[in-house]
Amino acid sequence: MPTLPLILKNDRFHLEYNHYSGAMTRLLHPDDTHAMNWVLDQRENPWHRVSSDWGLGFVGSMYKWQKRWQVASSIEQNDSRLIARYQTDNVGITVERTFDESGDLVERYRIQNTGEQTFDISSSGIYTPFNDTYEPAEISLFKRCHAHIWTAHNVAWVNALRMGGKGPHLGMVLLEGSLCGYSIENRDMRSSSNIRGDIVLNPAESLAEGRDIYQEKIILEPGQSYTLAWKLFWHTGWDDFFDTLHMVPGFIDVSASRYSAEKGTSIAIDIPGINTGDTAGEIRIELKEELVLPDAKGRIQLPDESGLHRYDIIRTDGYRTSLHVVTTPAPRDLIRTRVRFIVDNQQVTDPSDPRDGAYVPFDTEYNRQILNPNGDRNTNEARERIGVGVLIAQYLQYENGNDTVTRSLERFARFVETRLLKENGDVLDSVGDTTPQRMYNFSWVAHFWLEYYKLTKEKRYLNFFTRTLSAYYALGGADFYAIGIPVVDGLKILAQAGMNAQHSELMQHFQRHAHTIMKRGLLYPGHEVIFEQSIVGPAAVFLLEMFIATGDTAYGDAAQEHLACLELFNGHQPDVRLNDIAIRHWDGYWFGRERLWGDTFPHYWSCITAHAFFRYGQVRSNEDYTQRARAIVDGNLVSFTPDGKASCALIYPLTVDNRIGRLRDPLANDQDWALVYYHIINHEEFRL
Repeated sequence: MPTLPLILKNDRFHLEYNHYSGAMTRLLHPDDTHAMNWVLDQRENPWHRVSSDWGLGFVGSMYKWQKRWQVASSIEQNDSRLIARYQTDNVGITVERTFDESGDLVERYRIQNTGEQTFDISSSGIYTPFNDTYEPAEISLFKRCHAHIWTAHNVAWVNALRMGGKGPHLGMVLLEGSLCGYSIENRDMRSSSNIRGDIVLNPAESLAEGRDIYQEKIILEPGQSYTLAWKLFWHTGWDDFFDTLHMVPGFIDVSASRYSAEKGTSIAIDIPGINTGDTAGEIRIELKEELVLPDAKGRIQLPDESGLHRYDIIRTDGYRTSLHVVTTPAPRDLIRTRVRFIVDNQQVTDPSDPRDGAYVPFDTEYNRQILNPNGDRNTNEARERIGVGVLIAQYLQYENGNDTVTRSLERFARFVETRLLKENGDVLDSVGDTTPQRMYNFSWVAHFWLEYYKLTKEKRYLNFFTRTLSAYYALGGADFYAIGIPVVDGLKILAQAGMNAQHSELMQHFQRHAHTIMKRGLLYPGHEVIFEQSIVGPAAVFLLEMFIATGDTAYGDAAQEHLACLELFNGHQPDVRLNDIAIRHWDGYWFGRERLWGDTFPHYWSCITAHAFFRYGQVRSNEDYTQRARAIVDGNLVSFTPDGKASCALIYPLTVDNRIGRLRDPLANDQDWALVYYHIINHEEFRL
């Protein structure tokens, strides 16, 4: 007979704990009509291991020497408190849960050296498996959350937002101790793309490296202990969440006017309650351990070198946090260098190869093209790589007279026309395929033909554009949420070219597609991932573009709920890789050389959200959304380096299944879509 769980509850929380391990298995709000469990539980998530339940963990100096606490040696409980004790060799762990005067849940973890020798716990973690997984929309919207994580030493928090936006939402804030980052575990083909994995909060992680991480070794002498404490609370949204954080004694909130900027320029740093321009104040700002002095308006001068920079915000008592920005060359120069790198390194130029003219992935560590004869679906010569051609076609519309780049693009256009496009407009998945396999390919190839027509003014390419989209809809495209269908530009250019019949045909397809999206509402269809930002985003963008194209306010009104759902994917951490960037956690495996699962921040498809914000800013004359759109595409410039190289996946966690994270995957693959969206959102900047 199963043992009944231990229960701790008040009028704000209903908590259940495993009778043997002392770990939390259920966290509910008593008044939640959907009875959402905010933590992972093996009964609801069979892939999740009980050894990774909430509140279990490990300590050690390196992974292979870790000591894990799994089964409680004793558990004490009364109406408002539960204490679980663990002993593993010479380490004792006490986990205390209690309610504070506000009814919030406080968890305190005390790790004590009970042996006779010094013990190093510089590789340590506590499992906090928030229920951040993707199920069909009717489940995800009500019973799953987006866990936005910030771990910057003494300032750390998690904002877990229900995916449908209906509060209350769950928050966590650090009260004592420090966290240098977080890790992800239990990612493999069994959990695959729909599951973010088990989140582990790390006081320290000796495997992690990089100047963007601040951590201290934690050494315990015999009898010494280390304490980490946080509280969990309910809130109604971001504003309410930060209001609660500001009530935590000593909490430092920090933000910047921009997180991505040209090298040598300046940004403003804001720390509420602190005058950053007062050099005699209680806060100092450091870069690489050197003092940075803001001016009277709180602005600081950025370095003259490109790259990621960590600014440490330190109080006189040593309490510290950080802010992370990236500096780049002028974006136009960065794009120019990137295009030349692609042309020189990433195009197949062998007439005897059926891929001749294709732009292919490039290993920036070993400086070689990746040519996969098996047509691996995410490192082949087609699919997402079509974005490279779109970028270069955009580039040549404002960079005149570059014969080398022009000839390269002509070669690519011949490749797409002869190897990927069928006579009826179907788009093949790779060279040698005979039938279309992937609906996304159609919108990307159509986008390329539209940009190539803008460049060449040859109507045959505009015919290819309409033929491709007609084939897409013939295959049931109105039921698919493709990324990047160019509704506004396509209809406008067809009208300008006098192609009235094609304009009318596409308008009918677009209207039917829009009505399908409107009828479904938030009950999104599952695609390659069941429920994700790149399904919600295209729904919002398509309706907003239909509003712009037709003037019908019904489309704009219908876009509102999708935009609200889309925003929930975005975090508000003071880090260019996280700030207003959508959660994505599978792309490093499917697209990167290292095949590493785990949070990919930023990922270029976060620019879909930027596109939605940009269009919303246009239709509502909302400058705030326009600026947020620009900030997102600016943030994605972190994926590119001044020498023209790029990375398809920036893996953010400290480790992923005990492999070193904070990784810049060496494969330049599909990330150039970020520069395509940079052009779209900053089009005025690129006018001749």
